[in-house]
Amino acid sequence: MREERYGEAEPLLKRVVGARKEALGPNHPDTLSAMDDLAGLYGRQENYAESEALLRRALAAREQALGPDHPDTLTAANNLARVYFSEQRYPEVERLLKRVLAGRQSALGPDHPDTLGTLDLLAGLYMTEERYGEAEPLYKRLLAEHEKALGQNHPDTLRLLNNLAGVYFNQQRYGEAGPLFERALAGQEQALGPNHPDTLNIANNLGGVYERLGQYGIAEKLFKRAITGFELAWGPDHPKTRDPIIHLTGLYAHLGRFREAEPWLKQALAAHDRDSAQGDSDKLTKVNILAASYFKLGRYEEAEPLLKQVLAAREETLGPDHPQTLASVTELAELYMNQGHNKEAEILFERALEV
Repeated sequence: MREERYGEAEPLLKRVVGARKEALGPNHPDTLSAMDDLAGLYGRQENYAESEALLRRALAAREQALGPDHPDTLTAANNLARVYFSEQRYPEVERLLKRVLAGRQSALGPDHPDTLGTLDLLAGLYMTEERYGEAEPLYKRLLAEHEKALGQNHPDTLRLLNNLAGVYFNQQRYGEAGPLFERALAGQEQALGPNHPDTLNIANNLGGVYERLGQYGIAEKLFKRAITGFELAWGPDHPKTRDPIIHLTGLYAHLGRFREAEPWLKQALAAHDRDSAQGDSDKLTKVNILAASYFKLGRYEEAEPLLKQVLAAREETLGPDHPQTLASVTELAELYMNQGHNKEAEILFERALEV
């Protein structure tokens, strides 16, 4: 359903829920099914409070009527876990998913698609929480099952291959991550084409591996490929385009190619200002790289307000003694030193040293 039609669907689904409650009762399976549909619509609208309320009621009714381990009850619990995930209520997500996983393994078997779907959600939760050691065996199991059932080049198999490679990447196991990203990229290029967003996302990830391995020329080509493709698919202002831009500008900064980084950063920051949906942390990363670029180029008057902006944001969000905040303190002190403002620099250096 297109996003603009959600407003038309909502009153219709409400009428269906109301009519079924009146005709069949609040706990009838058809009533609960309609509540599920309405909850799903609320979820797509990011109205999680309304979605949660409906799903909790539907889950309680199914537990009472069918028992806690009935497949319909487990599906309701799985749906509620998805809403909790969107609300970043991770302990509740884990509790529900483990319950659903145990029930589905017992009732449906370890290889059933519904069981594997819950396992996939649990692995994604562990990735989000940076619990890579726990995510790794789940993704290995999922990958093996999908390869057996769907083949090596099925989109779901390639997605899991990319996810497992991401686990290795985040564990700094770049030698293991690279071949998996390469295999996933080749499969997606064949299945979806070279310019499909999923293909470009893997190209961007592979660029990160090559950057960490010091193969900067290959990394640059992959980042630029991803930027060009995302701009064609989504437009230059889309949030999807920001990730490879951040990676490319970070690469340029690392290599001291600050003049090449500057126009990309300005483009990304302008896009961010036009799109309030992008996260502040993304903007802060871009601002910090741009400030570093100006600093290295000796453009201190342009670097100073940007460094102050980053420092103020980190103090507010991370606290005055966080390592990233103190890094900003040191960077601003070094700027003052280069400007000859020794007293201001000394105060900041002392602050950092005290902590």
